[in-house]
Amino acid sequence: MKVQEIYVDGSTRYMLLDSEGSPVIVVTKYLKCLDQIGKAGNTLKSYSYHLKLYFQFLRENQIDYKNVALNILANFIGWLRSPYQSTKILTLKSAKARRSERLVNTTLTCILSFYDFLSRLDQDKK
Repeated sequence: MKVQEIYVDGSTRYMLLDSEGSPVIVVTKYLKCLDQIGKAGNTLKSYSYHLKLYFQFLRENQIDYKNVALNILANFIGWLRSPYQSTKILTLKSAKARRSERLVNTTLTCILSFYDFLSRLDQDKK
């Protein structure tokens, strides 16, 4: 996973690319929607990186973003707090969290907003 900066009409935009270098279309649509409603460039950038973390977690756990339940989000929060970048490492003693609580909360807000967007897209198709 990689966040790619692109330049469109003199402005910087962001895309999430998968491990093969192809855009993650659903994330691209979400970021485009945020851009169209006037979200700041820094917000678009940070949301790109938050979603990158989320999709990395999903890929590592072989979970499709369409099949996420509350327990998966709880595991994601634990993964964000973990000092290691893998769910496969168990610690025997406590270690300092990799990310601050503020960043964990901001990331979770982004993910929930992403799913809200997906739900609204699905409702528009009906």
